[in-house]
Amino acid sequence: MAVRASQAVLVPDNNRPDRCGGIPEVFITAHDALFTRGRLQDGETVLIHGGGGGVGTAAIQLARQHDCRILVTAGSAEKIARCIALGADAGINYRTEDFVARTRELTDGRGADLVLDIMGASYLGRNMDAVATDGRIVVIGMQGGNQTEIDLGVMMRRRISLISTALRARPAAQKAVIVAAFAADVVPRLADEQLRPVIDRVLPLEQAGEATGSWSRVRSSARSCSTRRRLADTDAPTSTRWDVIVVGAGHNGLTAAAYLARAGRSVLVLEARDRLGGACTLEHPFDDPDSW
Repeated sequence: MAVRASQAVLVPDNNRPDRCGGIPEVFITAHDALFTRGRLQDGETVLIHGGGGGVGTAAIQLARQHDCRILVTAGSAEKIARCIALGADAGINYRTEDFVARTRELTDGRGADLVLDIMGASYLGRNMDAVATDGRIVVIGMQGGNQTEIDLGVMMRRRISLISTALRARPAAQKAVIVAAFAADVVPRLADEQLRPVIDRVLPLEQAGEATGSWSRVRSSARSCSTRRRLADTDAPTSTRWDVIVVGAGHNGLTAAAYLARAGRSVLVLEARDRLGGACTLEHPFDDPDSW
């Protein structure tokens, strides 16, 4: 398997393989959205929607490293408690509270300097009410739709910047810059455990359907990672030596894993997205999946 060197980083020695699977997507997304696109400055106030999710938990930790004031929205008291334990200053239950009113209340009427949004259309108008004058709204998801109407007059009078971003469609040169910024600012803090991925559960690959089911029921926070065998919580970071770690359980990833396994290599496949539930089927070329 060939990977652009400019889009790869060295794994810190003290990070177990299952933890590494929960790092790149959420931390690179959050770092780029907060600091590159959103221009978050030390000491500013940020409102993070979906604070209990993978990107949300990464964003909380990153913003805390820059001494920002962190407000989060989440759908339950349990998730809010987890966010506060990670470093959030206050949580807003979007099911029972008006996040605009609460944000204004918590900022003495000023609003948040930056809003990190996963909802898109359904939240845009309210985000404009919740953001401060000269503030920024960074949209990284469209769970609430992709079409809406906004009042451009409000944006102009209050000098609100509306920013959208996605990583996958970026040219290779841009991805290299993003990964380099992540490697410089985030990886050292992962190495000394100032930052760490929040993993809800580690499941063997044959139970991947259970992991995707928990996502669809919105029961769990952060990420679930699946492995062919369960990595015990007591495993030392270097207790297992894998010849190859394949990140991504798509067709190419599993094809490479099967080829390496047949060649006698020990292979660990990491996948942090919900497509894993459909990845391990007989359509993929595993002659003897127990061999790896």
